[in-house]
Amino acid sequence: ILFNTFADNTQNISYLRYIDLVTTLAFAQTMFSWSDKDRDGKITYDEFIGILAFMK
Repeated sequence: ILFNTFADNTQNISYLRYIDLVTTLAFAQTMFSWSDKDRDGKITYDEFIGILAFMK
């Protein structure tokens, strides 16, 4: 789904859009690790919603 957000109508993705996609994924991973306070690889639903709100 995320790839489709960055791809054009022919399902191709330009280099700049690819870099944007990779940056978005890295940011999401960073936000997840900051939210995972007990480092068990899980976050709560409220923390997930907080990440989504922050990313918008």
